[in-house]
Amino acid sequence: MIIIAIILWAIVILGAVAVVYGSVVEARRVQTDRLEVRLPRLPVGLEGLRIVHIGDTHCKPGRFYEPLFRRMVEAVNAAEADLVLVSGDLAAGGENTPIAARWLGQCRGRLGVYAVPGNHDLNVTMERWLMGLGQGFDVEEERRWLAEAGVTLLHNESVVIEHQGVRILLLGVGDVSSGVDDLEEMLKSAPEGDFTILLTHSPDILDQPGVEVADLVLCGHTHAGQMMLPGLGPVWSPVWRVRSRGVGLLAAGDVVVHVTRGIGTSWPVRLGCPPQVAVLELARGPVEGKSVPPTLAHRPRSKPPQAEKLETSDRKGPSVGGEGLCCGG
Repeated sequence: MIIIAIILWAIVILGAVAVVYGSVVEARRVQTDRLEVRLPRLPVGLEGLRIVHIGDTHCKPGRFYEPLFRRMVEAVNAAEADLVLVSGDLAAGGENTPIAARWLGQCRGRLGVYAVPGNHDLNVTMERWLMGLGQGFDVEEERRWLAEAGVTLLHNESVVIEHQGVRILLLGVGDVSSGVDDLEEMLKSAPEGDFTILLTHSPDILDQPGVEVADLVLCGHTHAGQMMLPGLGPVWSPVWRVRSRGVGLLAAGDVVVHVTRGIGTSWPVRLGCPPQVAVLELARGPVEGKSVPPTLAHRPRSKPPQAEKLETSDRKGPSVGGEGLCCGG
């Protein structure tokens, strides 16, 4: 009985230490990861292009979080990026977008800072559904707050960025986990580019028709499960098909994908999974990265009972609308 008691107390103490370490230390320890991204169709003018990819900042009020966001800004700016791309969940709820704008507005990229909204920005989350709160948030209000800080929000919109005589087509696709992606329709009117980057929130975009037009896909949403086991990867991951899509540099057929671990948290503990600022340097060469299942031609859209009509703006062009899929990432 004494031995059993000692073992049980040891488990309790180790668990408590892990939770304290994971919330106080690791969840606020920003790590910069420098990755060479090899692409066979990379135009010569884009060799060496440096992209900082961050996501899931989940900005919120509170002095406890300020050191994390300050370190994020310092790490982003230390990279001296050409482009800073933010793959959604900028804020912990759309009402906190001004806080996200405050921090993201301090990030610098020579060619600009671009972002897409995630399910938390749109208030389409399982947590809100369980608490009986309404779904949806006005994307145009978010766009105004971010624009004032120098950040361009793309929601089912595209933009062409000129660099070294090369036209980079940046596709900012709506969040598939919220049911507001519209890639096929976007591609009908998208301008031509020499190189295509698809920026979106969830790696489940890989199952949507049309994604194969992208040379590089950047997304997040998963937080890499916030807990990673050595050699096994994320303990869990909110993706539709396979857990291997949950983090890292991936190869889905000819499409190169980077899924960030993110900056913030849904629940305030990280273990073996520190917040990430990914510095991606583009190079010509064969696709490298962990191979994941190729895209599906068509995947049936599941509509859970909590999905509601999202609020829409009355501006012309893309806006939030339709039915949403609640996810917790």
